[in-house]
Amino acid sequence: MADEQGARPSPESPLPLRVIRSGKIVYHVGSLAELVTLAATDKLSPIDEIDGLQPGNPIDLQAVPEIARALAEREDYWLRRHGRAYTIAAMFYGLLVLIVIGPIVRKWWAGEMENGGFEGLLFVIVFVVMTFVVPLVQTVRRRQRLQQLRRSDALVEAAPGRDDRLLATHLGGENHRVKWTMIGSMLALLGPWLVGVAIGNERLVEHFAKVNERIFAGEIWRLVTPIFLHANLMHLGMNVLMFQFLGLQVANLFGPGRMVLLFLGCGVAGSVASLVAEPRPSIGASGGVLGLAGVLLATGIRAWGRLPPVVRRHLTTGIGLTVVINVALGLFIPNIDNACHIGGLAAGLVMGSLLPFSPTTESFLRPAG
Repeated sequence: MADEQGARPSPESPLPLRVIRSGKIVYHVGSLAELVTLAATDKLSPIDEIDGLQPGNPIDLQAVPEIARALAEREDYWLRRHGRAYTIAAMFYGLLVLIVIGPIVRKWWAGEMENGGFEGLLFVIVFVVMTFVVPLVQTVRRRQRLQQLRRSDALVEAAPGRDDRLLATHLGGENHRVKWTMIGSMLALLGPWLVGVAIGNERLVEHFAKVNERIFAGEIWRLVTPIFLHANLMHLGMNVLMFQFLGLQVANLFGPGRMVLLFLGCGVAGSVASLVAEPRPSIGASGGVLGLAGVLLATGIRAWGRLPPVVRRHLTTGIGLTVVINVALGLFIPNIDNACHIGGLAAGLVMGSLLPFSPTTESFLRPAG
């Protein structure tokens, strides 16, 4: 047990130690040496904590040099063993993707793209980037980091602190309320599409799409209902994918109920902007989705000094790139309602700058000033 001067026990010292994961005890060990041995297997995660080294104060696994080294060596071994197979799989996967999207790209370049074809191409590209390219880049960066960190003191110095793991343990997590809110929101987006399949999507579009003349005639509900309608399956898939990615983070930052209100508010703001600037009818959840991106971007900017670096980079650089790509696509693709995108984004930036964080998020943030 650590004494008043903060000295750590030797690895052989007998101690009642507990490994805590997400607030639950997952392992009991009798000494630090046993914990180091356990860290060399696949049974521990870098986000686990140890209770017992410091009375009443669980500490990070990677705050102990011996454990940090064991975790790093295990990760390095996995990368060295599976890296070649991963690269071969990447090449094969990339070849299949090129075979699929090659004809679509040629049609687009020749101006022969059918209605909905470009949305299909975008869906494939976004899916590939999020499911393959991003994990591959993360794996390469992990390997580079491990090659640079060979000493235990360097490993501990570079190990993320408790607040630095906010993105992995909080932004990407799902508690009971968040999980069911996300499920309900996804069903709300998927339900109208299934109804459209049953009775004809054209009938839904006729009665609920954003049509300027009908809104000015008093059908105010058309500012809300277009959020839940989509032109085709690819359009729906793109928005559902982005909503799942962005909505989960907003729900964890501000609370699931506020996430729903933010999504609807930004969607309505997008419809209003489209009403002012876009004469053509439009449907889709893109305004609400871009609004959620605006909320995250505004959060990264206003809480700059209170966020750990990894979260700050994600909320500014990462989300900012997502926003730029979506707005740029709207400028170059004629059938995208960019007014709706920009209106939802602007509403998200404003609300994200003013809305208070949830109590759980506040506990992760660094003190103001």
